[in-house]
Amino acid sequence: MFSGIVKSKGQIASLDAGELEIESHLFSEREFEEGASIAISGVCLTVVSQTNGKASFQLASETREKTTLGALATGASVNLEPALCLGEPLDGHLMLGHVDTMCELLEVKAPDKNTHRLFFSLPSGLEALVAPKGSVAISGVSLTVGEVTDLGFSVYIIPLTWSETILGELKVGDKVNFEADCLARYVQRAMEVKTG
Repeated sequence: MFSGIVKSKGQIASLDAGELEIESHLFSEREFEEGASIAISGVCLTVVSQTNGKASFQLASETREKTTLGALATGASVNLEPALCLGEPLDGHLMLGHVDTMCELLEVKAPDKNTHRLFFSLPSGLEALVAPKGSVAISGVSLTVGEVTDLGFSVYIIPLTWSETILGELKVGDKVNFEADCLARYVQRAMEVKTG
C-alpha cells in the first residue's frame, strides 16, 4: 500500500516490449529487494532488478493498455513512492496502486502565486467515487478534490507539489493515472450489493 506522498521523481531509461527501466537517485540511495512494490506514477509495480541507480520492472499488457506507462518515451518523468512500512506516517491517504482509469487534463489555471488549479475529465461510471473534499490519486499523488461538475473535477496544487512531482510538467491534453479513494470504492460496492 501507498500514501500518495511522492518520494522522488525518476526518468524512463528504457521501455521496450513491456520491460521498463527507471533511473532515479532513489535507486542509488536505497537498495530494494527483488519483488518489492513501488508506485510508478501511481501504478504498483514489482522490482525485478536494480543496479547502478536504475531499477527494472515488467509491464503486463493490462498495465500498458490501461495506464499512462505504456505510452511513455525514454526520458519521460515519473513519480516514485516505495510501499509503506507499518508504523510510517500516513500523510496522504491509503492507496493501492490499482489504477481505475486515465483522465485527461482539461485546464490549468494559476489563481495566485501559491496555487495551481488543475481540472481533469472524469470518465462515465466513476462519478460516484469522486466527491468535493474527498481524496483521489493523480499519477500517484494524493490530492483533495475541489469542485466536481458534469465535465470533471478540480484539484489545487501548492508550489512544493508542483515542483517535486510530475504534475508541474503536465500540459492540457495530457493523460494521467487516476485512482479513486479505496474507501469510496468499497462503499459504492456495498451500496450496489444492498440495493441489488
